[in-house]
This record gives sequence, structure tokens and C-alpha cells, in this order.
Amino acid sequence: MPKTINIHVGFTAGGPADTTARLIAEKLRESTGSAVVVQNRPGAGGTIAAAAVAQMEPDGGNLLLVSSGHTGAPALYPNLKFDNQRDFTPNRGAGAVADHHSGAQGIALPATSRR
Repeated sequence: MPKTINIHVGFTAGGPADTTARLIAEKLRESTGSAVVVQNRPGAGGTIAAAAVAQMEPDGGNLLLVSSGHTGAPALYPNLKFDNQRDFTPNRGAGAVADHHSGAQGIALPATSRR
């Protein structure tokens, strides 16, 4: 387990997705003993954060909180710097989040991350 786990959120701090990420961070901190940092990278419906995470080392230390819009992003943004199928691995172990209030749908890791 990495010493620090980063949860990247594609929406502003203080909003519903951020709140969901902070609740997940608290539970991850308790269960892993690792420091957990929520990093907000708002913009373009979460695709800025997704592009950043897709380029990161798949070492298990970076998670991406995704919304339902993540799956539709390729239809809206034809020049994305990531591929949802190739670049991310869903992490159901962190708790497949389906929070209809925040729009948060789950956690994804860079592909081939250690779980």
C-alpha cells in the first residue's frame, strides 16, 4: 500500500463530489493507515482530472472519483487525452459508489494499478 493515496476529483472543492471523496478518504485512511489526500481538478466535466490520472504511474496511489458523465465524455469531447476502456480500471473494492445526490458513480485507477 502506498504511503499516500490521492483521490482526484474533477469538480470543485466543497461540492457534492468533493464531499463524497472526503468521506471515502476518511474510510481509506482508517482501513489502510495511509495518508489520503483529496485533490480537486475541476473543469470540462471531470475530463481534466481524468486526463491527469490517466498519465500517472499505475502504482495504486492515485484514484479518480468519476461521475456518470465520465462514460459519455468521449461523445462530447472527441479529442480526449485518455481512453476510458484502456486507461482506467474500475475499483469496486473501495466501495462502488452510487450516490445520486453527488453524481459520484465510483472510483477508477490508472490501468494495471496494483489493487
